[in-house]
Amino acid sequence: MNWNEIFQIISGVIISVGGAGAFIWKLSSYLGEIWAKRHLESIKKEYQKEIETYKTQLNMIKETTLRYSGQQFELYSKLWHSLCDLKSTADMLWTTANKQNLRKFSQQLKNTIDEVEKSYLFIEDNHYTELSELLREFKNYEIGKKKLVQLYMGAGSREQQVNDDEIRQLIEHNRENKQRYELLVKEIGDNLKRQIRGGT
Repeated sequence: MNWNEIFQIISGVIISVGGAGAFIWKLSSYLGEIWAKRHLESIKKEYQKEIETYKTQLNMIKETTLRYSGQQFELYSKLWHSLCDLKSTADMLWTTANKQNLRKFSQQLKNTIDEVEKSYLFIEDNHYTELSELLREFKNYEIGKKKLVQLYMGAGSREQQVNDDEIRQLIEHNRENKQRYELLVKEIGDNLKRQIRGGT
């Protein structure tokens, strides 16, 4: 065998391996692409499932929040109306301390206390604390006015002499309670407005 023949054999082998190599290379690239696409599709499907799960959870949270906010808005509106009625009857009692106005005020105070207690689940904790404090001030005001009405009613009897100093002290005490509840009503009104608007 001469060099020419050896060279032809080697060239033939290289060419045949090179062609097969190129074929193998192309085939592996093609198969790699198919595998990569399938893998990418499966990853997309997984992420899509996760995204759908999160969307469902977000929608549930949104619905719950909207339902809660709607309930809270209604309750805060009712509470505010009740507080306004209470303040109005308290002001009437301040202007004219008599049994009839005292009865109206006491009934409205009871109604407002009931309204606050029924709404407890939907009232923010800080608002509930403020309302409780406010209702305590109204209760103190009621007690002071009761004493004043009793003093006025007893003024006509012979057994009871009305002490002007005691009346003045009661009036001053009631004035302080009135100022405190007016201030608290304003603060609570501002807080309720912020809550309704979505603030903190």
